[in-house]
Amino acid sequence: MQKVLIVDDDVFTREAHKKFLKDTYNVFCASSAEDALVMMKSAIPDLMLLDVKMDGMDGYELCKVIRATEEWRSLPILFVSGLSNLEEKLKCYDVGGDDFIHKSFHADELLAKIKVLLRTAEDKKELSKKVEDAHSTVMTVISTTSELGKAMQFAEKVIALSSVSQATELFFSVMESYDLDSVACIFHEHEYKYFSPSGYVKPIERELLEVLRNKGRFYHFEQRTQTNFSNVSVLVKNMPVDDDARYGRLKDILPALVGVLGSRISAIEAQDAIISQSQEVIYSFDVIQTTMNTLTASLAKNQEEAAAVLRKMISDLDWFVPKLGLEDDQEQYIIGHIDQAINGALSIMNAGTSIQNSFSEITNSLKATVENQNKIVVDILNEREAHACEEGSTDDDDVELF
Repeated sequence: MQKVLIVDDDVFTREAHKKFLKDTYNVFCASSAEDALVMMKSAIPDLMLLDVKMDGMDGYELCKVIRATEEWRSLPILFVSGLSNLEEKLKCYDVGGDDFIHKSFHADELLAKIKVLLRTAEDKKELSKKVEDAHSTVMTVISTTSELGKAMQFAEKVIALSSVSQATELFFSVMESYDLDSVACIFHEHEYKYFSPSGYVKPIERELLEVLRNKGRFYHFEQRTQTNFSNVSVLVKNMPVDDDARYGRLKDILPALVGVLGSRISAIEAQDAIISQSQEVIYSFDVIQTTMNTLTASLAKNQEEAAAVLRKMISDLDWFVPKLGLEDDQEQYIIGHIDQAINGALSIMNAGTSIQNSFSEITNSLKATVENQNKIVVDILNEREAHACEEGSTDDDDVELF
């Protein structure tokens, strides 16, 4: 049952009002404004029936006090006065009254006015609750949009970075923008490395990062949350557990941030591996090319020397064989063996030329491979440079979502 507080210094008037209302409302009475204030500190009524003229603090002054007090400000006040002129009504309205009734009222009129004021008060509460809910929803949307905007900005900017240290530095700056204190463990260059905004990670934090690395994607304990990916683990030390809505949003955003960081680190490592491999290929090609050039030159020199020896031997034989006094068949036999040996030597020399050609083909093939590798490296470096230029030109820009 709704509560009505009657404030009047006349006992007969109080009892008369109470008689009219007791069957419909839970009625309380106060003989003065001061008594009414004391009563309201322990129990706030749903409506006040307030006399204008009273000894001590009158109805106008009491109404001013009520309207100046936050927890009483919306209390419906129905003024009761023996005067009904316009000036009286304006004064009641000016101090914050909701309605006015002359003391010569009928019971039905009083009940009707009270009913309207209470219904209006309920409507105002409902409307106020809807406005509060709508405001809360708007603020949540704004907060969510801002938080998502930061995540999108991180994903956009981290692509431009070409080192793990730069990527982790950007990650921590985003975490700080969320008011989150965090440390990270990253598997890089075949070992686990630890990072924090200050550059120092406590031994116990290192141990926690290591122990919780295999506890699944998320591990929560008190206000701390660790998020794990294949090559990155992040421990947040101050999750807002007292704010369920924000806590839920950050739990959704955190894996996206850590996942983007892990993916970028993998991409940086892959690009660095390609560049390193290219440098090794170039070095190996230089060694192979130098070796092949040396072998080709040596083979050509040996062929030339062998040809010179053969030419001299043929010349010597042309002079020496006729002087041996051999029979024709003996002379032909010796010359035949010599011709066979010369032809064999010439075949070997021709094979050397074929080897030279093979060396040349191998060198050209390796050269084409190195050029393709260099093109990949140049593309990677150009991409990094382009991202770096874009980063430099948009450092102060914010991501606009609308």
